[in-house]
Amino acid sequence: MAKLCKTKNDLEIKLSQYKRSRLKTVLLKILIMPVLPSITILYLKFVAGTVENFFFHALFFVVIVVMFGYIIHWNPFNLDKKEAEMINHGVQGERFLTTMLVKYLPKDYYVLRNIVISSPTSKAEIDIIVVGETGVFIVEIKNWVGEIKGDLYDQNWTQTKRRGYRYPKAYHSTLHNPVKQVKRQLRYLIDYLKNNSVNSWVEASVFFSSGTVFLEVTGESDVPIFSTQQQGVKNLVSYITSNDKSKIDANKIDKLVTLFVSNNQ
Repeated sequence: MAKLCKTKNDLEIKLSQYKRSRLKTVLLKILIMPVLPSITILYLKFVAGTVENFFFHALFFVVIVVMFGYIIHWNPFNLDKKEAEMINHGVQGERFLTTMLVKYLPKDYYVLRNIVISSPTSKAEIDIIVVGETGVFIVEIKNWVGEIKGDLYDQNWTQTKRRGYRYPKAYHSTLHNPVKQVKRQLRYLIDYLKNNSVNSWVEASVFFSSGTVFLEVTGESDVPIFSTQQQGVKNLVSYITSNDKSKIDANKIDKLVTLFVSNNQ
């Protein structure tokens, strides 16, 4: 069983922070909301009968309605619902694959999640980095669903999804080519290791974690693609452990893990 290393950039931590902030927002609104009807009751009891100006009363109720709408849409913690949904979707895929890798990789391997590498000219967040005696392996996880079509040399791929038998009409969206994405991360990581005086063999791959994704990808690439539906976990573990292009000792493994983790605390 491999070792799992989490950092401050872990998506589960970000999702947990979002949920806590959302709960705080709801509680604040629950505490503040009763103030408006209380003000309205006091107004009707002590002010409404003493002022005959219609526009004055109209202005008061307009202010109350505006304040009500403001509180409903109040976002004190700058929560981004769309971003949270994307994080939640990503967490599902990462949680599944990291669990499998920790379970099936040998004990002298490390699985690092959501590692940010940066230099004066570049920055990248890598979903998973596996470090072991066979080298360093980047895994870009996509929890996409539906039909994915494209060529390995295309800038974008096409995703086709259907809402179900009640809504048979399919809808399409454009997604960035994950192979090009992980190749860019690979270049960044190689430069990052060189800048930190650490040499190691580095490989990159893409993993589709959803059980409802259907791939139709053409072209040839040195970046392998794995899918849950096609024994992806088994093949990915075999790909990592059977690499014979380079072997690194325990000292270099510790140095690599320390480098990645220390810069993400």
